[in-house]
Amino acid sequence: MKTEKNKLVFIVEDNEMYSLMLDYALSNDSVVKYMDFKTGEECLENLNLNPMLIILDYWLPGINGLETFKKIKKYNPKIPVVILTHDHSRETAVRLLNEGVKNYFNKEKESVPKIKEIINLELFKITEAEEKQIFKIKAVVCFLCLIALITVVFYVYQFW
Repeated sequence: MKTEKNKLVFIVEDNEMYSLMLDYALSNDSVVKYMDFKTGEECLENLNLNPMLIILDYWLPGINGLETFKKIKKYNPKIPVVILTHDHSRETAVRLLNEGVKNYFNKEKESVPKIKEIINLELFKITEAEEKQIFKIKAVVCFLCLIALITVVFYVYQFW
């Protein structure tokens, strides 16, 4: 896999210090490019950039993380979203799970390695999909070359 930063992760966080910490902690030795946004609206306006993953604060100014999550999933249900919050309540966790959030973490020191694991898993999925696509293209090219070779041999044999 190339080491150039061509995969994009959005960090949607209104707390500047936490956003910088997260960006720094995740970007060390990473092949991923990070873009920071302070609101859900900014994130939604930039979905056309096709992020491979979105890290989303639950408590955002304007539309909150859950509403932003719903709009992201409406735009493209395949974009993985990680929601982070300081809210340790069971009600919030249940609400997020009921809305289809698969990756929800409290903002703690231990959440950064978990997010790194999710990013690495998504990178693996993307790499695997790209490799399958390359294999399919190579198989089609080989098949077409074989057909061309058979055609040439057939015509040479006929006119020889």
